[in-house]
Amino acid sequence: MNETNYACFMGRELSPTQMTFDYDDKLKILTLTPVADMLTFKDIGFIKFGNSDIEPNICDSKGFTYHGEELPDLKNDTFSAYKLAPAIGGTILENLYVTALLMDDAGSVSLNITTESDWNSSFTKLFRVPYVQDQAKFPQSKVTKKLDDYIKFDIGADVPFSYSLIEFQDETSVLFKSDPTKLFVTDFLVFDSGIFNMNKLNDNPLMGMGERAGDLFFKNETGGIHSRWTHDAANPIDDGLPPGTNMYGF
Repeated sequence: MNETNYACFMGRELSPTQMTFDYDDKLKILTLTPVADMLTFKDIGFIKFGNSDIEPNICDSKGFTYHGEELPDLKNDTFSAYKLAPAIGGTILENLYVTALLMDDAGSVSLNITTESDWNSSFTKLFRVPYVQDQAKFPQSKVTKKLDDYIKFDIGADVPFSYSLIEFQDETSVLFKSDPTKLFVTDFLVFDSGIFNMNKLNDNPLMGMGERAGDLFFKNETGGIHSRWTHDAANPIDDGLPPGTNMYGF
């Protein structure tokens, strides 16, 4: 703890807010203090601290941003892949690899974001759901539409990486857009964030966000926030209020 050189809390929006820190060598105590006053534990969320010389500094907001390049040799009508480099540079954070596969003509897209070491191990280093990972279960010979009909990627040396799921061939109708400033992937810690634009024609239903108590569908909300962070809350009723509430995560 005496080598700590960064500290922050994530708050309700998973946005790092700096904290002051002081280590008492005699008592072997590290004291972390929020800069703002009158904060509740819910305002603070969770705290991260450490030594940026030997581990990723997730209190640096640049650590949530990557720049991407397409891997053209792997691209076809239903599949594309991208290599992402962390905006902070250096070697503390691994490069990431992103793959997207159109699984059927209904627009089901399998999106995978993983570390370079997992990519180099042929996806054997990290656990993932076997059924979705087994692309043989989704024969590409039966797919007649194109991946680009349903998903768009923002890439470039000066462009923060993000992606958008769209209605079929309609870039003006965005169903989901990832936040280019809220992506952080390591072997043991993953952050991501995005916005769902839900369908008003069927009462804005959304499901599949992990274990939670409340309505099966998230409906009639403007700006609702639902977290996939493992919360294990005493009162896990998910009401859409920040920072989001679930039981065991996703």
